[in-house]
Amino acid sequence: MVNGKEVETETIDSAVSKFLDWLKFYKKVILIAHNGKNFDFPVFITALASVDRVSELCDVVIGFVDGLPLLKKIFPVQSSYKQENLVRNLLAATYDAHNALEDVRSLGWLMKHEKVTDKYFKDFSFSPEAVKNQLAFNREKTKNIGSLNPLIAAGVMKMTTAENVAGSGLCLANLRKIHMRE
Repeated sequence: MVNGKEVETETIDSAVSKFLDWLKFYKKVILIAHNGKNFDFPVFITALASVDRVSELCDVVIGFVDGLPLLKKIFPVQSSYKQENLVRNLLAATYDAHNALEDVRSLGWLMKHEKVTDKYFKDFSFSPEAVKNQLAFNREKTKNIGSLNPLIAAGVMKMTTAENVAGSGLCLANLRKIHMRE
């Protein structure tokens, strides 16, 4: 439902196919999302992975840009960095926030602001592969961190180190084997 009206649904596979086909009409595609690094891009890569289409995206998209840190850098004295507030404060405009199409349009308006130059896009870009790798790291960390709790509790390892060890794919049993082998 959108605004109380029923809308036709789409399977992930069909939606991804249509989106990738549309992107293929463009060269050097960069996708931008506000808070994309922490939310939109991981969700998007997870959806692509569920239908085995990440490599297709990587063939078309050369980078992602998270608008949130980019706009924080360019406009450092804002009281709020919510997209809706940035549009109001920087562009003196309002829009139907949290409506996907309106969110995209308003982010486009923000990115066309005179102070947002190509240099910032380069400085704040990262690859789709980086998101894919971060998701894999997070899965491994979740799977392995619990086994390292005795080392953390004993003060042998700090939490940040344990998270990096766990994210690399190692658990306490692996460390014991390494220790036994000297």
